[in-house]
Amino acid sequence: MNYYPFDSRNSLYKSKFGAVAEGESLRLRILLHRDAKVHNAYLVIKKDEEYQPHHIELTPAEWLEDYRFYECDLTLTEGLYWYCFRYTSDHGEFYVSNTETSLGIVSNEAICWQQTVYDKSYNT
Repeated sequence: MNYYPFDSRNSLYKSKFGAVAEGESLRLRILLHRDAKVHNAYLVIKKDEEYQPHHIELTPAEWLEDYRFYECDLTLTEGLYWYCFRYTSDHGEFYVSNTETSLGIVSNEAICWQQTVYDKSYNT
């Protein structure tokens, strides 16, 4: 079976698809092969109007065959966010970056996904 480091449209990696309400919990997970020899993994996230991204350390979680999940739970305030993942390993520093298909790939550059967080009192 083929596994991807991240898939923004798959609940295995992201607990909610699309926009989320402010204050709602969101779990993000990446999946890395044991041969990556990961030291630390981070969610790199930046609110649209902020200058510096935040690095949130991901917790090592369960194994799926020869792959390990690294995850975090977060709650965000209303706004537009950009995120990707970074990890350090025996082989250097890498990013899990967005592609045209929204599937994550291991890369040397940070290409972010977008996350919209809306006012929880908003009604359509």
